[in-house]
Amino acid sequence: MQTLSAKDAKYGFGRLIDLARAEPVVVAKHGRPVVVVMAVEEYERLPSSATFASKAFRRVLKFARSLRNQIERTPLAETKTPRLRSSLLTRTWPWAGYSMA
Repeated sequence: MQTLSAKDAKYGFGRLIDLARAEPVVVAKHGRPVVVVMAVEEYERLPSSATFASKAFRRVLKFARSLRNQIERTPLAETKTPRLRSSLLTRTWPWAGYSMA
């Protein structure tokens, strides 16, 4: 993987595109890597972290729901003591389109 300075990437943008079509290119600013430029085809082959996170989040919510249902079905849940509820189990997640309620 090649590295270009931000200045070289800016003033040699055409070269950056040509290099990135062959392999990912790291662009460094003040000597520290800040971005990676890559071909669209290579980018499309990457697993979507948003999709992975969404699936993982759904699994966690499914587990939390089943755990809440199991707790509510226990004999202890029939007593008049207040039930403990985690805010996670009753929270609405509008940005993800999920609701635990």
